[in-house]
Order: sequence, then C-alpha cells, then structure tokens
Amino acid sequence: IVGAHPASSGMIDSEQLREIEKRISALEHMLRTQEPTVLSEPTVAALRDLKHQMDAFRTKLEDTEHLSWL
Repeated sequence: IVGAHPASSGMIDSEQLREIEKRISALEHMLRTQEPTVLSEPTVAALRDLKHQMDAFRTKLEDTEHLSWL
C-alpha cells in the first residue's frame, strides 16, 4: 500500500489511515454477509493481505521515531 496523498507532503496522516481502515472493515463485513459462493478464496486472500499490509504500515508509523507523531 502506498501511503501518499496528492495534496499532502507525500505521507498519509492518521485520519486518512483511520478512514482507510474503516473502508476496509466495511468491505470485509459486506463480503462476509454475502452468499458464501460469492466470496472466492482469491478474494479472501486479497483482503487478508490488504489487512496485513495496513497493520504493518500502522506498526511502522507507530514504531519509527520520526513518524510516530503521525
């Protein structure tokens, strides 16, 4: 995931990160409530990978000293 926004300094801020997380959660919820046949294994794997990338990005922001203020 690229954490950039065209109107910013190139870094994603915490509010944008929260909004992305909300959108991903809403998408996951929507897909889980649909018919099981609609939710293919590649879709589940892609969502799981996206969530993992978001978690890793959040951890990097929190753990990197010069980025932790974001």
